[in-house]
Amino acid sequence: MKKVLFALSLAAICLSGCFGGKQEALTIPVESVETAGPSFNRIVVAGGASVFSAESPLDPKQLFIKTSVPVVKAVGVKLTGVAMTADLLDINGSVVLPGLFAEGLADIIPVLEAGEGVSRTIIFSAQTPLDKASVKRALEKTARIRINLFGLPGAEVEQASKDGPAGPPTLNTLIRKYNAWWMLSEYEKGVREDNKHIRKAAEHRIEAAKDRADKEYPDWLADQFDDWIEDRMDRIDDKY
Repeated sequence: MKKVLFALSLAAICLSGCFGGKQEALTIPVESVETAGPSFNRIVVAGGASVFSAESPLDPKQLFIKTSVPVVKAVGVKLTGVAMTADLLDINGSVVLPGLFAEGLADIIPVLEAGEGVSRTIIFSAQTPLDKASVKRALEKTARIRINLFGLPGAEVEQASKDGPAGPPTLNTLIRKYNAWWMLSEYEKGVREDNKHIRKAAEHRIEAAKDRADKEYPDWLADQFDDWIEDRMDRIDDKY
């Protein structure tokens, strides 16, 4: 119950002033952004998302609800032929607004494909505008985001044959399960800004994830995860 009240209070704070001049964004924490659909495991959410509104170019009284979500490509997969939509959900997981489409995905996917760890923010937009009162009600209810991933016609079968059948857990399983890209992004933020509190908090999360991996997975896989994340932390340290 306390979590529900906290989420609703946070939403109320973020929405204050949203329609009274300066526009504010509703912040959705990374743990409340999920992926779904047949291609759900091809991206990893790299940080918290924002939900906001933008005026319709045809009528300033009408607003399009949008959400921005930072993502990276999952390790060892291809994004070619993948399409995405997003649904806004309430605290219980019920749909508030479905079918937001990804803007500029044809330009973003090649960038994500270019290299491991490349992060891009995808903007999802509602297909029809709403009046300000309806937008306000929708944002007040929104507490979670679901990103739906699926293959375009003819592409999903081809990609599935390349990926092979589902099997035992892999390094990518641990990266997704423990949200490693987000932890690394927080660590990089702490190092870049020379903020010891952010850096220490990220280090604590990373150590906790490695401890869980040691307990939940075979030693060889837990060690692989440990080496992978330590290597990327070293790269961040060297960068700054």
